[in-house]
Amino acid sequence: MRLETRSPVFRCRDQSSEKALRSCGCCSFDHRGVMAKLPSKVHLNSHPICLRIRGTSVFEDEDDRKWLHLFMETGGVLQVRLHQEDIPRGHIALTTSPLTSSIMPLIWWLQPGGPYMDHMYRFWRIVHHIKEDGVEEMMLELIDNS
Repeated sequence: MRLETRSPVFRCRDQSSEKALRSCGCCSFDHRGVMAKLPSKVHLNSHPICLRIRGTSVFEDEDDRKWLHLFMETGGVLQVRLHQEDIPRGHIALTTSPLTSSIMPLIWWLQPGGPYMDHMYRFWRIVHHIKEDGVEEMMLELIDNS
């Protein structure tokens, strides 16, 4: 059986095999011999080592990738949603607001075992780190009593 690859759909070229695959009931081929699309959301295990603040709402990692952040407090728990964006260096304001610097860390370092530590020696748990449609998102949560 030969698979024809035309991204992101795969078609079975062998008609007898295609018929067998359709009738098995446990394969990834639909009734036209087309394989289901791969999921666009992927959970990542490789995290940025260091995130440094570069503007009022922009962090930068060790690979010069920019991350926008959104500060949230739900039920007394402090969370930060980081969303990786391609932002040209000249479009980032290099100042931080007093509100940003009093609430948000100026830098996060990835610690062995996965949590991040900020410049105030607080630890942040990685809630999730995903890549969806080519864009990374990471959610960090302040660990209570850290």
